[in-house]
Amino acid sequence: MSFPVGGDPAAAALRAAGRGFRATATSQGAIKLAALAFGIWVARQLGASELGRYSAALAFAWLFGVATGPGAASFGSREMAADRRALGRLVADIAALRLALAIGIVPLVALAAWGLGRRGDALVAVAVAALGLPLYVLANTLDAALVSQGRLDLASACAAARQALFIVFGAVALLFGGRAVALLLAAHLAGAARAVITFLALRRATGARLERPNRGVGRTWRGAGCPSVSRPWPTWPGCTCRWSG
Repeated sequence: MSFPVGGDPAAAALRAAGRGFRATATSQGAIKLAALAFGIWVARQLGASELGRYSAALAFAWLFGVATGPGAASFGSREMAADRRALGRLVADIAALRLALAIGIVPLVALAAWGLGRRGDALVAVAVAALGLPLYVLANTLDAALVSQGRLDLASACAAARQALFIVFGAVALLFGGRAVALLLAAHLAGAARAVITFLALRRATGARLERPNRGVGRTWRGAGCPSVSRPWPTWPGCTCRWSG
């Protein structure tokens, strides 16, 4: 895909989109094939019982992911695209809000699993799986910032790097006799590495520096026709908001 060279912002946006789509297609295609082969090998290494425990723990923990404010990243990407100068502040505020939610949810996931009768290794696996929620929301927020700046190619590369690292860390864990919990920890290690890589990519691509989160980030504007956002953010046209502490 090629576009005429010029100073037209629309043409520049199309070129950025084309670059991002090419990178996405290439990296995701390769990594999906590798992930498929790795998944088959993992199934053979873990066996039916451990594989079921691993899959069930992940599925149960990620049911609570909807409570970490995934819509905040989508909203934030629009705001960041509209005002690049606010990038550092918005990323810090959204990340702080979502991290606070995710960290608060982690013990609730384990408590819910215990209440539903999970015990022993099954309960431990769910608790360990829930530890990945804060890492996910951090990486997801940084991804949204990259996409808002037209760097879908970098966001896709960071996601592919995470998958590649998980394959490496997971393979090492299983080769040394690890089971479901070890594989979950390998996934978290890869997730932490992805967050760092994405942060560095964002800083290099935009030059933005994260600001300290607002102390009132937990307080929100609430009103008809507008989502919940932190106090310093602008309101929407036609939206009557009220302060809710």
